[in-house]
Amino acid sequence: MKRFLRIVQIPIKIVCILAIAFMTFLATKNIFLTHGVNYDPGESFRSLPEDSMDILVLGSSHAQYSFVPSFIYQDTGLYSYILGSACQPFEVSVNMLKEGLKTQSPKMVIMEVYTAMPLRIICEANSSYVIAAYDMTGKERHDTFSYLPKAERDAYYNDYLTNHNNWRDVDDISDLKQHLAIRDEKIDYNFGYVYLDADLQPDNFWIATDPDTDEIATLDERDEEALNEILKICKERNIELLLYKTPIDGNNDENQKYLNAVWKWADDHDIAYIDFFDLQEELDFNMWIHSNSYHAYINGANIITSYISDYLKDELTIFDHHDNSFLEEYYRANSRDLGRSAICYEYNPRHYLRRFGAFDDVILVSFDYEGQAPDWLKEDLYALGVDSSFNFDHDYFAIIKDGTILAQSRYGIDVQMSGHRVELGEVIRIDGTDLDTTSLTLAVLNDDMSVNILKTIDYYPLPWDAYHDYYYHY
Repeated sequence: MKRFLRIVQIPIKIVCILAIAFMTFLATKNIFLTHGVNYDPGESFRSLPEDSMDILVLGSSHAQYSFVPSFIYQDTGLYSYILGSACQPFEVSVNMLKEGLKTQSPKMVIMEVYTAMPLRIICEANSSYVIAAYDMTGKERHDTFSYLPKAERDAYYNDYLTNHNNWRDVDDISDLKQHLAIRDEKIDYNFGYVYLDADLQPDNFWIATDPDTDEIATLDERDEEALNEILKICKERNIELLLYKTPIDGNNDENQKYLNAVWKWADDHDIAYIDFFDLQEELDFNMWIHSNSYHAYINGANIITSYISDYLKDELTIFDHHDNSFLEEYYRANSRDLGRSAICYEYNPRHYLRRFGAFDDVILVSFDYEGQAPDWLKEDLYALGVDSSFNFDHDYFAIIKDGTILAQSRYGIDVQMSGHRVELGEVIRIDGTDLDTTSLTLAVLNDDMSVNILKTIDYYPLPWDAYHDYYYHY
C-alpha cells in the first residue's frame, strides 16, 4: 500500500510542479517582455469587437500615413483598420493578413504596394520584420521572425525565454513592468492611421515624377509569391482585394517598371487598383503641400482617402456592415478631430468642404453673392445641409446642425442660441464680436458658441483657378 501511494504521488507532484510553473508563467509573462518594443498596435487591434471590421488595410508606413479610417467611416459608414508597419515587406503583409483574420471577417482588403519598388531599399532593415512581428501572435509572429538572419531570429522567438533573467539587472522589479505600454483604453483612437501635420506655407511645391515608361520588370519572386498568397486567402474568404500606390518623390524608370509589374499582376488576376501617381494633376496633389515627398500629410491623406471612399461607394453591396455603438463613438470623435485638421491645413475648398460633414456641431453659412457658384461647390454645400432649392443666385445665410437647417434667410439672421446672440448678415457676429468674412464663409461653433473652425472662401474670382498664389509658390 505504501509503495502504491509513493507511485501515485509521483505523477501528482509532477502535475503540481507543472501547474506552479504554468501559473508563474501566466503571472510574469507580461513582465519579461523585450525591451523597447511597442506592443500597443497588436493589442489595440485584438481589442476590437470580433467580426466588426468591414475593411483591413495592409502595407508600409505609406498606408499608415495616407489612409484615414474615420474618413472612410464618415463617407461610407464602413469600419476599417490599418494593419500597417514600417517598410512592411509583402511577405509580412501575408502574415499580417492572417493575423487580422483570426478575429475579423472583412469583405475587403486594401493594400499599399510601396515595397514592391526598389525604392524600398532606403528602409530595408531587420526592423521591418521585428516591428511587424510584435503586432502578431502565434505562428504568424514566429513565421515573421523566421525571415531574420539565423544568428538573430532565435532571440526573438520567445520573449519569456529570452528575457526571464532580466531581473538580475534591475534594482526594482517594477522597472521591468515599464516595458509593457499597452493603453488602458486598448483601442487605437486613430485605427492604425499615423497623423502628420502639413508644413505650410511651402517655399515651393511640385507634382511627383511619374515616369512615362510602359516597360515591365519581373517582380521579385518573394513579392509575387506573397501577392498570390494574399489573393488566395482573399478568394477563400470571399474578400475583395484593392491595391493602391501613393505619390512620392524618387520615382524613376526603374521603380516605375516594378510598379507596372504590380499593375500587370493585378490586371492578370482581375484585381482593382488605384495609381495615385496618375491622379496627381486631377486631384491637385502636390509635394510639400500634401506630402513631405515621402509620407502624406493629414490634408494629403484626406485627398487619398476621399478618392478611395468614392470608389467604395460603388462597391457597398459587397459589405455586410453592422453598426457597433462602441465603435461608432470612436469613429465619430476621431473624424471630428482629424476633420478639423484636414480643413485647417488645406486651402483648396475642393478638398475640404466634404469634411465639414464630420461635424454635428452648429455650422454657420454666409454666402455673399458675387457671381454664380460652380456646380461642384453647390453640391458640396447641399451635402452639408444647405437648402437644395437654393440656386446661389442671391445672398444666403443659414445655421445648420447635423445636416438640419435651424434657420435660413437671404437677408440675414439674428437669433439667440444657448444664451448667445448669433448674427449673420454683412458680417458674422457672435455676442457682439465680428468674425473675418468673405464671399463665402463657413464657421463651426463649439457648444459654448465659440469658434472652432473658420474658413473664408473667395469663390469669385475663383481661387482654385489661381491656386499657385494661394499656396505662395515662389
